[in-house]
Amino acid sequence: DPLAKHSFQAQHWEKAVRYLREAAWQARDTHAHGNAELLFTRALQAAEQIQLQPQATQLAIDLRLEFRSTLELLGDQARCDQYLRQAGEMAASIQDLPRIGAQKAQQAWHNCLLGQYPQGVDDANAALQIADDQQLLPLQVAARGALGLLHHAQGYFTQAAQWLERNVERLRARAALVGRDQ
Repeated sequence: DPLAKHSFQAQHWEKAVRYLREAAWQARDTHAHGNAELLFTRALQAAEQIQLQPQATQLAIDLRLEFRSTLELLGDQARCDQYLRQAGEMAASIQDLPRIGAQKAQQAWHNCLLGQYPQGVDDANAALQIADDQQLLPLQVAARGALGLLHHAQGYFTQAAQWLERNVERLRARAALVGRDQ
């Protein structure tokens, strides 16, 4: 992406992060994961140049969380672990509960992929606790989805179905509320 490249070379860090992030999403969406990896890496480099402030830290966390799926698809589990751990530490340092929950949910999915089911269940439960306390429906759905997958992977099919059915129930209830408001 020319704007991303120019912004990075001109050291316009905030613009570089925005354009590199958008280009990385586009690359990921078209399954160009190698290109997405390069773009996410450069976005992280640009984000590190932004002055330390809560918004910059939030952006750095979000980039690390967004990078997870690309790294997993490329089989780079070591960097995936590193970025998830960093995202969790950064979110805790600014006491950002929604991002702590998002990191825990993503860690749960990642642990499932690695076959680390007990740790994944712990992470998903921690994410769900935050999601319930903060009333964050997208995080609730992610945490319950992870719990469903983790239970399924262990052969606990009834429990897996129950977690996934709860998601369907909550999403239907939300859709009914949204439809009523219009």
